[in-house]
Amino acid sequence: MEPRTLTLLLALALHGAAAFFAIRAFVRRAEGGERLLGLATVGALAAHAAFVVVSWRNHGVPPITALPATALVFSWLLAAGGLALRRMLGIAALPAFTSPLVLALFVAGAFTGGWPGGPGERLVGVALALHVATAVAAYVAFAIGFAAALMFLWQERALRSRRLGGSASRLPSLETLDRALHGTLLSGLPLLTTSLVLGAGWQRSAGTLGQEWLLDPKVIFGLITWAVYASILLARQALFLHGRRVAVISIAAFGVVLFTLLGTRHLL
Repeated sequence: MEPRTLTLLLALALHGAAAFFAIRAFVRRAEGGERLLGLATVGALAAHAAFVVVSWRNHGVPPITALPATALVFSWLLAAGGLALRRMLGIAALPAFTSPLVLALFVAGAFTGGWPGGPGERLVGVALALHVATAVAAYVAFAIGFAAALMFLWQERALRSRRLGGSASRLPSLETLDRALHGTLLSGLPLLTTSLVLGAGWQRSAGTLGQEWLLDPKVIFGLITWAVYASILLARQALFLHGRRVAVISIAAFGVVLFTLLGTRHLL
């Protein structure tokens, strides 16, 4: 079996196992479940990284310079970030909301997108690579915010129905989740702004900054994503919009992120 196929299958199996153990640990606490989740996540990160490295070696260029192969980097960073935040902030339920998304993004990046240097789209240049890197970092922040929003709605529903035991007992308080969601907006929006500025700067230096660039679906939806999250943050800061409304809007906004990353290539 070729190394790329082997690492792909291992990453798929371990990401699937991590998602299973995460959801199982959230729905009902099982003895040894947290340990199995940690082992599966670390193993998935290692196999995932190996798959990216082997593919990089085969094609000669990194995935960060191609769309939508960046979904592989996005999903790896999201898995690593979820693991780190779970330990640092003590949000044990976080992987139950991020691991399925990680698995879906890995599948999307591995099977639906062309690798740079192959039949897919290729991006070159350090400035443009930095543009993509900061965009992916912003998307990771928004993905964590998406998970925080889902947890907020889950916890709110449990409190309203007075079901305070079971999975709800493993969620943080509504105030903690609201602050976490706000933090992802504060970190993600500046990163996305930097990404857009770097992208425009690269296009200007290449002499291609003009109407054609502005009509590129990736640019259009990148600007839409920025406008949506800027509006959410502005509404929260200026209009004191908190809680359920911000959570619902943030969940919908993350759909725009996913389409920008994975769907805009179908509009080209």
